[in-house]
Amino acid sequence: MRPATIVLPVAFAAFGVLWGAWQSVLPDLAGHYGLSTGPLGAMLTAGFAVSLPVMIGTGRFVDRFGAGWGMAVPAAAMASSLLAIATLPPMAGLVAGVIGLAAGSGAYDVAINGAAMGDATWSRPGGSPCSTRPSAVAGWRERWPAGWRWGRASRSPRSTRCSRAS
Repeated sequence: MRPATIVLPVAFAAFGVLWGAWQSVLPDLAGHYGLSTGPLGAMLTAGFAVSLPVMIGTGRFVDRFGAGWGMAVPAAAMASSLLAIATLPPMAGLVAGVIGLAAGSGAYDVAINGAAMGDATWSRPGGSPCSTRPSAVAGWRERWPAGWRWGRASRSPRSTRCSRAS
């Protein structure tokens, strides 16, 4: 059995367990800090807003250093964020921890999904990103059930532009 066939299911399972545990602990955490739904929602939204640019940079990081580092660095960031929530002063630790957890989670998600795809590089030969907004929209349009009514095929030349690097 190849190492990737063992590591990737464990990585995906750990990601699911982390978010499952977080969702079950979140109401108690909000109650402990006396947060209503408004401030709690604002804090979570800020965390996920920070994760978007981190996710974009993760693809380039994995291209440069490999999927192993791409999974290890965000996992360490998530672990240190949980440690920050547990040990730092109340509100500062919670905010820093939630933002770090969301950013690390986004990066980890990109890394494990990229590793599962098995691509050596996530860029086109020209160096531009493989997953661009137009290709995402084209992919959505092709896979949306109404696309069949418009006569769209399930595959198009646009969906095969990104090539694997050997």
